[in-house]
Amino acid sequence: MIRAWDVRGPSRHPRRADARVPKENLLGELNGALVHLMTNLAQERITIAIAAIAGAEHLLEITKIMKELISRSLLS
Repeated sequence: MIRAWDVRGPSRHPRRADARVPKENLLGELNGALVHLMTNLAQERITIAIAAIAGAEHLLEITKIMKELISRSLLS
């Protein structure tokens, strides 16, 4: 049952209240989502940040190579 739209955050997702999930479909402990987020979300963000930095470093190296190739072609 969708009771309201949550428009406070950037995701603006529908907020479901009074949702019922069968016990056999629970992942982790009942009402344990906050603890799960507090322990795992920071690690996921660090992983994404590391991947972004590695991508930026790779592009910087490609840019340096391209700059050198363009300089050589203009000088010859």
